[in-house]
Amino acid sequence: KGAKVVFRLLARCPLYAQARQRGFKALVQLIDEPGQPALTSITFPHIVDVLVAFASANDASDFEQKLSVFSIKYIYRLFELIPQITSRDPVLSLHVENISSSPDPVSVASSAGSLQSPSLDQEWKKYWFPLFAAFKSLSRDQRPDIRHHAINFLQRTLLHPMTSQRVSQQPLFVESCFYQVVFPLLQDLLQPFKSKDMQTAISIDETRVRGITGLLSQSLLHYLNFVIQLPDFHHKLWIDILKYIELYLQSDKSGVLAEAVPEALKNILLVMLSHDAFSEKYNQEGQDAWVVSWRAIDSFCPALKLDESFQASLSSFHKTPFTKDGQ
Repeated sequence: KGAKVVFRLLARCPLYAQARQRGFKALVQLIDEPGQPALTSITFPHIVDVLVAFASANDASDFEQKLSVFSIKYIYRLFELIPQITSRDPVLSLHVENISSSPDPVSVASSAGSLQSPSLDQEWKKYWFPLFAAFKSLSRDQRPDIRHHAINFLQRTLLHPMTSQRVSQQPLFVESCFYQVVFPLLQDLLQPFKSKDMQTAISIDETRVRGITGLLSQSLLHYLNFVIQLPDFHHKLWIDILKYIELYLQSDKSGVLAEAVPEALKNILLVMLSHDAFSEKYNQEGQDAWVVSWRAIDSFCPALKLDESFQASLSSFHKTPFTKDGQ
């Protein structure tokens, strides 16, 4: 009951300019207290919500800008503390202690982001997803700097060694990251922002570039060795990735995306080829994975097949663009 009262008071502090600094200091003390006794499975989501409220406080002052940045950093701090918190969670501690005990991490069922391990599924719901959701909500902030800070820290979280460890334990973990975090964020960033002036359009496109080249592209390439082993990667996850690349190319308002998206796509394709991601063993129902991919790409980025430097890079893999007409 005492904890509930404390968090109710802290949750109100961001609403009042006079209370924000003291409220934030009190929250930081709770998080940084040795041993983190205040961080439990019960208090964790409340602390995340309060940090999001502090990060969202905006009255255009330098203090509020700094407060927002520090709040985002402390959301990331909570992520770094997950091992300590879960070690005290009786349901999850066994999983943490035996994180490398899975004998066959690739034996997964296709379920678009549902984890097989009960303990890992609980860890995702209690700790990981609330943090990802916090970064995701702040990535829609009206202030460009705050949006970019949120996306940068989300990317750091997705590519963190601790995340990589979970993926090596259970490859479907990365599928959850795509379907429950990356794709919903990309969808949110496509929604209209309030301001209509050209400068805002440019900053929004710059945010979208971070989403497509930072979150989507880097997450895919970082975990490529795992995702290409998923049974539905080539006919589901990869196709969905191409759909978002298409949507972002079509959403360009300032020319920023029109330049960045094809470059990101070229890099993705070349890295995938270097990992043999389009070999015959990945063909489905007699359909060549490379041909299927290029038919989709040529429908929304036809100029890519005319890029001579890209063609030269493809030739080193004995590949050529394959269009709708088979050219």
